Order: sequence, then structure tokens, then C-alpha cells
Amino acid sequence: MGRARGWTSSLDEAAYVAGVERIRGAIADGVVYQANLCRVLSAELPVGADIAGLGARLAERHPAPYAMTLRVPGLEVASASPELYLRRDGRVVESRPIKGTGRTADDLLPKDRAENVMIVDLVRNDLGRVAETGSVSVPELCALEEHPGLVHLVSSVRARLAGEAGRS
Repeated sequence: MGRARGWTSSLDEAAYVAGVERIRGAIADGVVYQANLCRVLSAELPVGADIAGLGARLAERHPAPYAMTLRVPGLEVASASPELYLRRDGRVVESRPIKGTGRTADDLLPKDRAENVMIVDLVRNDLGRVAETGSVSVPELCALEEHPGLVHLVSSVRARLAGEAGRS
């Protein structure tokens, strides 16, 4: 576990390198075509502090459309994300993947658009597994979305759930 000024990381350098090697192996074996290696950063809250206060401070300093605070037994999380992973409204599901980030639109490169299009294709494929045939659509492709201090390329992928999908 790495440690810096009260924060701990779920992966030290050796664990991170090992994770990258496992992902490379899985890609070479055809098991996955893309993966994100993530780590958890955590810190103890001072006595008397509340996760809701941290969530409010985070939202104030880093406004994000998908900010949230979660409290369940044994775990408290405050998050600020500009990316919609998955939303469901009745039978309609939507994902808004982000690939391509810069300080200004001029910072974005052709590779950013190519990566965005690639991730849209992956999301279309994933939603297509649970969607009504012909219902997967891409209402936005590589739209420029501004946030304080940066811009993203964001796309929207929507689908209507098929039959019994999502009814449990």
C-alpha cells in the first residue's frame, strides 16, 4: 500500500505494474479488449467529521454533474465525476463515455476523437447485449463539454432494454 500525507492507495508501484501485466496478458489472450486499472485512495476523516461535509466541499470546489455522497455500513464515499457511467429511466438506458480531455478544445488531438469513437463502439456492443434489436443509438458523438478548467469529448449511447432485461 502506498502512503502520502495521510492518504493510502490500494496499489503500490509493484502491484500497479503487476496489474498492468495481467491486463496485457488478458488482451493478448483475447479475454478483454479494454480495461481500466483502478486504485482506491482513502484517508481517515478527523473525529467528528462527516462524509456529507466532505461531499459538499468536493462539490463546491470541483462541480461535476455526477457528484454523489454514499453512506452504507462500513463504507463512506464522496465522488465528483463528469462522466455518466450508466443511467436507467424506465426501459431506456444511457451511457455518456468521455475520452479526450484538455485545458481547451485546441489541446484535443485526432487520437482523442479516435479513442472516443472506439469507446462508443464498445458501449454500443455492451448495451446491444441487453437491448431491443435496433434500439441502440448514438445521439451525440464527440460533443465538446466544458467543465471548470478543462474540456472533454463526450458521446451519448442509448438503448431500450429488451424483454425481461433489467426486470429483477
